[in-house]
Amino acid sequence: MFVSVDDARLLAHRRLPQPIFDYLEGGGGAERTVAANRAALERVAFVPRVAVDVSQRDLATSVFGTDLTLPVVLAPTTLNRLFHPDGELAAARAAAAVGTVIVLSTSASVAVEDVASAGPTWFQLYLGTRDGAEPLLTRVEKAGVQVLVLTVDVPMQARRDRDLRNALVYPPPRRTYASWTYLRHPGWTARALSSPPIGYPNMAGLPARSGLNPALQWDDVQWLARRWPGPLVVKGISHADDARRAIDCGAAGIIVSNHGGRQLDGAVGTLDALPFVIDAVGGAVPVLFDGGIRRGGDVVAALALGATACLIGRAYCYGLAVAGEQGVAAVLEILRDEIDRTLALLGRTKIAELDESVFADQTAVEKETPS
Repeated sequence: MFVSVDDARLLAHRRLPQPIFDYLEGGGGAERTVAANRAALERVAFVPRVAVDVSQRDLATSVFGTDLTLPVVLAPTTLNRLFHPDGELAAARAAAAVGTVIVLSTSASVAVEDVASAGPTWFQLYLGTRDGAEPLLTRVEKAGVQVLVLTVDVPMQARRDRDLRNALVYPPPRRTYASWTYLRHPGWTARALSSPPIGYPNMAGLPARSGLNPALQWDDVQWLARRWPGPLVVKGISHADDARRAIDCGAAGIIVSNHGGRQLDGAVGTLDALPFVIDAVGGAVPVLFDGGIRRGGDVVAALALGATACLIGRAYCYGLAVAGEQGVAAVLEILRDEIDRTLALLGRTKIAELDESVFADQTAVEKETPS
């Protein structure tokens, strides 16, 4: 099928109409943050230890009561049915089969009840008004979701140049599929037209102000931590002070993320921000990493800096676009194999043995406080 996430990306590019691929691939503005995420990971330099017995290795971990066979979680991404008719349901099935979990987006194209029935599911929330969030929170609880992930880095939608050039509307009206741009991909177009219209089933019936909230403040986070019966994880943290505030407000975990570069253009790469958040948290809660992962070595680098697990977004969507559930599972298995081999080649046998000693002295993970 494909041998790397980069190969999956190339195949996805061939199979998706350009506006859909640009929606998946693009970032905010000039996409400097997208580049910063990858640049930070590509500057990493490992120093292996040798003559170590690495014949037995263990990638398993546990996060917020969820056991994972590898330290990789599917990040919340929007409208997965644009990439494959089964959308988030296929991704959830693949995650369950491989031994991990999906974080379902509020703006997913499959209902939370259906996804949660396919395997362990966390739910990502955009908190508008408190009253407006109540019906959705009740649905999510009844669906059996244990972990709630609050995204805090989207007070408003960024300008995304690719989508503006393509005049892309989310989701695109079916009438646009008759244009040459879409008809050049007859397989995708035929599947899209034979499938039910794409929408936002988790947002059905909610008040108009139930999504993005430019007035979101820390007392809203505190309210949600009290309201939600399980662990509340705050996603979208890059600054040490914000990590401390989130914990003070009741967060059970932090996700260091800049929305995959899709929001603030020119933001610090998340691997550069990770050490400061880890230091600020001081082990009080798990810290997860999100942003630009394409290789198992990227995961190992984040774990060595103190992350408990990592999230992938675009990477699994490439696999979804190529081969649905099988494509997502293939991406996860490739990452599993790469993480395992990286551990062995570093002279480590399990995740708990990873720390900053795996890096060369000249590694570019420099501790400069993000502004």
